[in-house]
Amino acid sequence: HLDKLAREMEDLKEGDPRTILEKLMIERDPTYAKADVVVDSGETAVEKVVDAIVAAIENALTDFGVVIDYYPVDPQMLTELIDAGAAQAAE
Repeated sequence: HLDKLAREMEDLKEGDPRTILEKLMIERDPTYAKADVVVDSGETAVEKVVDAIVAAIENALTDFGVVIDYYPVDPQMLTELIDAGAAQAAE
């Protein structure tokens, strides 16, 4: 995944960013449409986006009847969860 991301970043530097991003959105839309949780990151600071992601996941789990005890979020665990979700979506 990182190799593909690196290629896409290089493409953005060399081509028309708007055209490239529009193409990526079209390609990725079917995968994004399958998401159970959606967080709009917009122009928000990273810390606020992380908080919004955690809250959205907590809300989704609560909707499924999972009881959540608050605990500090381990960034490594969050990264692993995101990677696992991305791998599942790619299948």
